[in-house]
Amino acid sequence: MLLLTPVLAATILGGGYTALVAVGASRMGMGDVRLAALAGLLLGTLGWEAVILGAVLPCLLAVPFAFVAVTRVRLTGVPKPLPFGPFLVAATIIASLVTR
Repeated sequence: MLLLTPVLAATILGGGYTALVAVGASRMGMGDVRLAALAGLLLGTLGWEAVILGAVLPCLLAVPFAFVAVTRVRLTGVPKPLPFGPFLVAATIIASLVTR
């Protein structure tokens, strides 16, 4: 029972990000999928509140940077990738500190 929550959280987060990559709804790569699964495993040890916060927070943290990236593309016409990994790591750290 002690290991069930982290494994289930890793499966859910990893599966969700895999679905995003498979559908092509985002420009995420498989590195983000593996990192999300690892974050789910780590946050699952703290409970479901930490997992939910760790799933939502990366998107909220990325909004200002995505806004700047979209504005830059409109001005220059040159698309630049927006790495999502740093937001996943920051959200995992924040969620683990907040839900302790």
